[in-house]
Formats: sequence, structure tokens, C-alpha cells
Amino acid sequence: MVNFTIQGAHPTAVALVTHALGRALFLAGLDVKDYIDREGRCVVASDKQTVTSVDATNADVLIFIEQPPKDVRDGCVVLLYGNETAASLKKRKTKNYLVAAPGTADTKRVACLVLGATTKLVDKLSGKNMRLAIEAEIGKDKLLFDAFEEGHKVVKQLR
Repeated sequence: MVNFTIQGAHPTAVALVTHALGRALFLAGLDVKDYIDREGRCVVASDKQTVTSVDATNADVLIFIEQPPKDVRDGCVVLLYGNETAASLKKRKTKNYLVAAPGTADTKRVACLVLGATTKLVDKLSGKNMRLAIEAEIGKDKLLFDAFEEGHKVVKQLR
């Protein structure tokens, strides 16, 4: 199983990302389940066919939405949304990516920015499936699709 763990300061954005990511992976033909674990983190688990383009060695992708990273294991892919620095991750053997927060407080927009970045990092996720998932789980507003495209473009690797 490949686990996508989503945590953050915006519970609504975390829930939106979880549901849309699960639906997009399902639309890609993968077996998917999403749930909340005992520590309160949202998890989307899909079968092993999901391959990250950044080659996660232990098949975990951690997404932090405006929250400092914690409980990070070596070999993970870490996607940070916000104005966080990855200082705590520099000593770890992780692949770190950042989507800089444009100063928006709209949780739907935040979710779409994160989903755009996630789509870029995961090979099995197509833009078409993610757009369908966003439409079904979040809404049909053009601004949401613009945020998705922006997230896809602005994600950058931290060194």
C-alpha cells in the first residue's frame, strides 16, 4: 500500500484534500481507502501501483497544510503547504517539496493548490481525474481549477 497522510491547521482543507485525492486515485483505477487514524491524521491508502515520480523508498507521501512537519520517517516524500521552512527536515533523508502560501484563507483554494502539487508528484494521478475529483468533492468554480493549475506550477523541491 502507498499511504498519503494529510495533516494540517485547516481541518476542512485536510478533509477536502483527503476525499478528492481518494476519488482521483479511484478514478485512475486503483483500489483506495481513506480513513482517519488513531492520531487524528487523515490517510489515503492505495495499492502499490501508485508510483511517485520522486521515488519514495517506503511508499509514504506526507502532506502538511500550514503545520510544521512531525513524525517524519526517512525515505518519505514530504509536501509542505504554507510559509514553513524545512529546517527540521534537513537532517532527514526525505524528499521535500513546498507550495508557498499565497496568503489566501479560503480553504477550498488551499485544498486545490495542494491537490495540484500532489498531482505533479504522483505519476498515476492525471490532471483529468483530479479535475473530476475536485468537481465532485469541492466544487465547479473556475477559481478552484485555477488554484489547481497554480499548485501544479509552483511546487518546488527544497534542498
